[in-house]
Order: sequence, then structure tokens, then C-alpha cells
Amino acid sequence: MKATATRTAMLGVAFTKVALLLFVSPCYPSPVDQPFEIVPDLKPCLVAPPDIENGSHVEMVEKRTAMYNCNPEFWLSGPDTLTCVTLPDGNDTWRPEPAPQCYPIQDCPPIELEKGGYEGDCCAPGDNVTFYCYDPDRYSLMGAEEATCLLNGTWNVLIPTCQDRYCQDPGIGKRSQRSIVLNGRDYKRECCP
Repeated sequence: MKATATRTAMLGVAFTKVALLLFVSPCYPSPVDQPFEIVPDLKPCLVAPPDIENGSHVEMVEKRTAMYNCNPEFWLSGPDTLTCVTLPDGNDTWRPEPAPQCYPIQDCPPIELEKGGYEGDCCAPGDNVTFYCYDPDRYSLMGAEEATCLLNGTWNVLIPTCQDRYCQDPGIGKRSQRSIVLNGRDYKRECCP
């Protein structure tokens, strides 16, 4: 394999099929500390990298790597870098597949937390909120305490609920009996058909 150096010196020796080159030159005060990698000659990819809607790419490393980004107001889904690979049949293709896509940045839906609220900015991408219940002695926050609005317009967690700590009175059914114990006293209540 042919190799080329990325930098040259007045005097020096280059070796092929080696990982490092050292140049001895009057240009370098300490030649031992001047190693650098050999970059193999690469053929440019025979196929252009895929274009993406609402975004662009920049080809790098002898046109075998493409870095993607999105236009303002859009976010990138998928890998931000594709690499050109040569298949066994000699054809070039870009990997990984599928190519990335750009989607519009969206606000998250407003938060509706019955018997509770939140602190923090809402509802633009990147906004963080902290949830709470209005009466923490009576209501328990069930679920995540914090949420972040994602670029795709969704919250990173499910919105929690504020659940009553006290059970609802189930009532008394026909031909039933119920005992209630309050402060150590037993109260019985019966119901007739």
C-alpha cells in the first residue's frame, strides 16, 4: 500500500507500511519528538453521499467521509457522519444506512398536571421543568420529578400525576358489613337488603 506523509521536512526518510515517521531535520529542534501518522492514499468515493432535505453535508478525508448538519430550525435524526465503503463487487456505497434526516424543531405540548404544577420554562426544546403537587401532605407525585422538552416536540418522560394519599370511601354494598378502625376504636356499620 502506498503511503504519503501529511508534512514534509528538508531532510528525512519515509518508510512505507509503518505506523509512524520520524524526520531528522535542522528545521526541528527536537526531532525525536516529531512523530506523525502516515495517511494512506485513498481513492475518492465513486458515488456522491446522499443529499438530505433541509440539511447539507461536507465531504472530508479524500471524499470518503461525509459530515451532516441541518438548517436552522431543524434537528438531525440518525448518524451525523457517513463513510464510503467499497463492497466486494467493487461498488462504493455510504454507511451506515439509512442516511440521516432533518426534522423541524417543535415546541412540546403544554403541561396539564391536575392538582399540581411545575417550575421552569415551558415548552421550547431544551426547557427543563420540575413537577410538584399543590398539597404534598395530601397528594403524592407519581412518576418523574423532572422533564426536558426534546427537539422533536415531545417530553423525555411521561408527565406525572398527583394521586390522593387517602383512599376513596368504597361505601357499603347490599348485605354487607364494614368495620372501620379510627384511633384504636372499632366502628361497625351494617346495611340491610
